[in-house]
Amino acid sequence: MLHCNILGNHNYATQVFLSLLLLQSVDKTLSIEKLVNCPLKPPSSLPIPHPPLVIGHRGASFNLPEHTLASYRLALELGADYVEIDLVPTKDQHLVAVHTIDLNVTTDVAINYPDRYRTDVEHLGINKTGYFVQDFTLEEVKNLTVKQRVDGSRSHYFDWKFEIPTLTEIIDLMDDWNERVHPELQRMMNITKLVQKRP
Repeated sequence: MLHCNILGNHNYATQVFLSLLLLQSVDKTLSIEKLVNCPLKPPSSLPIPHPPLVIGHRGASFNLPEHTLASYRLALELGADYVEIDLVPTKDQHLVAVHTIDLNVTTDVAINYPDRYRTDVEHLGINKTGYFVQDFTLEEVKNLTVKQRVDGSRSHYFDWKFEIPTLTEIIDLMDDWNERVHPELQRMMNITKLVQKRP
């Protein structure tokens, strides 16, 4: 249920619902059906003029590994109005969907490309080590499979079953669903510095 099935604190659920309600004010065409089907319910004492806007943050990332076509598709099936994606460019300038620039966080990059580990990267003013998207071509990124980023509360049943999608593949999926796309370019100024530092 788009993260909603992990919300046990009613105050937090209310805050999330009100945040969605505020965001919904930009799109007055949403039907009351979306509100009725939303698993988050506001306290009955709140006057709610419009149904909430449901955003599939990184897809349905509680249920499936984030930033995969399957996760985006499930978010749409669960009633998301928008799907939020994080985009990072590859070495050959293709935009791919990953949350962090270090591929080791969610992929099997260390197994496939053990010699590509770097220790000389500055990101957001912090020295980082890892396997960075900007060092890999799209073909190399497509050889990777993904896993759940968060341990403990999320199922790992679907780990290593999906690949990293490109922006083009995501747009094709959204076009099939005729939904809206909300891409988020990740810290482009820092990525530019990273690309310039590349050996």
